[in-house]
This record gives sequence, C-alpha cells and structure tokens, in this order.
Amino acid sequence: MKKKIHFSLAAVTFFFGLLLAVQYTNVQDPIVVDTRDINQLRDELKKQEELQTHLVAEIKKNEAQLESFHMSLDNEYADVLNENIDQRREEIGLTEVKGKGLMITIDVMDFGIVSDNFTPYLSPDLLNRFLNELKSLGAEEICVGDERIIATSAVREVNGRVLLNHTPLPSFPIEIKIITNHPLRMESGLDISYIQDDFALENLQMKISKVDEIITLPAYSKPIHFQGIESNEK
Repeated sequence: MKKKIHFSLAAVTFFFGLLLAVQYTNVQDPIVVDTRDINQLRDELKKQEELQTHLVAEIKKNEAQLESFHMSLDNEYADVLNENIDQRREEIGLTEVKGKGLMITIDVMDFGIVSDNFTPYLSPDLLNRFLNELKSLGAEEICVGDERIIATSAVREVNGRVLLNHTPLPSFPIEIKIITNHPLRMESGLDISYIQDDFALENLQMKISKVDEIITLPAYSKPIHFQGIESNEK
C-alpha cells in the first residue's frame, strides 16, 4: 500500500511539473504575429487542447486517489497530496490571487473632437506585444478586464472581433491589473517603454494607477476540460 501511495504521489508531481513546464515555455517564448491559415490554426489549437485535456484528466485521476486516501488510514499522505494539488491550482491560475501591483487603463486619446468615422481598435498584435512587455518587466499575474491570463490564454481576431480566452475584449477603457514583486520598477519601465508610442499610433493611451497597492485578480473562469473541438463556422 505504501509503495502504491508513493507511486501515486510521484505521478502527481510529474504531471504538475509537465503542466508548469508548458506554462513556463509559453511565457518565455516571444510573441510573433500569427500568419497561419484557419486550418493550421485549428490543428494547432486541437494539439494544445488535447495536451490540456490529458493534464486535466491526470488532475482528476489524482483527485480521485486523494478521495480514496481520505477514506483510508493514510491521512498523512492525503494531506500532502491535497496541499500539492491546491498549490499547483494556484500556480496554474485556477484560484483568486492577491498581491502588490498596479493597474493600467487603456483608453482612446481625447482630442476634443469626436469623429463618426473613427473606431478605436486594440489589435491582437498590439495586445500581445503589450502582454509580452509586461512579462519582461516582471509581471507575475495579469488580468485583462475580467479575463485572467494563464499559459493557454490566446488573443485572436474572429470576424472582426478581438477575443481573449474566447471572450470579446471589453469596451474602452480597458482595465489591466498586474501583480508584480516590483510595482515601482515596472511603472518606471513602462514610462520609458516604446509601447506607449505603439499605442499612440493607434490613437490609444496608457494610464498607470494604484501603484504599489494590493491588487486582486479573479481565478481563470473558463473550463479547461475539453471533450473535443467544434468549429464555429456554419
């Protein structure tokens, strides 16, 4: 029985380590403009979702083992496994998190003139570059509107609408909350960053507030257990 428990605990550690490795790789890789066609994108999305499904299945499997441990006399191992699961869920982004950070508001530049022909637009490329800039400046956790950024988060344009986590971006102004160990350093880095010029080219501006205050980010709210992939095309 003890060997079985040690093996199960090792299996949990291995699969959580694999999931974190996927997350680390996504954070470290530079964001590039996606020029693939819809079939290539669908194939890539299917691969990512199959991997995510496999990892989530392993989490559920080990949660079932945890339940059986609770029903046995091996409470010590059950407590260790339960703590391990809770910690990994927090690291993945599946729980609410609080910490020091700052808030950024992306809004339309106020020229004092409103034009019916002008529609403000935050492109997927610009948002991706901005998220990458935040990570390079030390962002630990990020939330755009109500959408928590995790390893599998993606920004896409579908039928003229920009989607984050398969949800349309909110209307301007768009609030972005960041948790970081060095909020003042991040503020200084953003003040001199070329990303402000990139926003200005799109008639957008960035405002920083709540620096070095406690910021609360919601948990990732979308289901991550995929039964399969379905096309939105009719």
